[in-house]
Amino acid sequence: MTIPDDGTGHAADALAWIHVNCGTSCHTGTSLGTAYGTGMQLRIGWDEIAGKPPAEWAIVKSTVGVAVRSPTWAGELRIAAGDPQASVLLRLLGQRGAQQMPPIATRVVDDKGKAAVEAWIAAMPTTTTVDIGITHPPVPAEDVRAIPPAQ
Repeated sequence: MTIPDDGTGHAADALAWIHVNCGTSCHTGTSLGTAYGTGMQLRIGWDEIAGKPPAEWAIVKSTVGVAVRSPTWAGELRIAAGDPQASVLLRLLGQRGAQQMPPIATRVVDDKGKAAVEAWIAAMPTTTTVDIGITHPPVPAEDVRAIPPAQ
């Protein structure tokens, strides 16, 4: 399976790493996955690669601009487009201990994998996502009226 470019020039390595390390065991998108309750789907399906643009893949839709469902990181984003340091996913895969991701079989951070994910996030165009799933381009503070309120 070849992961196509999503416009960032960094998607293939990052998404492959996330899929293998997170999407095949815990964040599978099925009720059998141990992280099913998080709603974060990190497995890339063949049907997605073959039939949908990257922006419609579950691995993107369930992470980019999506708030974490945990009191520990309430209000923070799983992936903050264009801002790796504000992305909880990157912080978790870059540490070891009680909060590390992936949670099993590693005592050392995979620096190459972390760098691939960091480069992908940094290359993403910055957008603002409203909780109901509508994405708008960034709006200058003086023109906040341009974003319609959530219904």
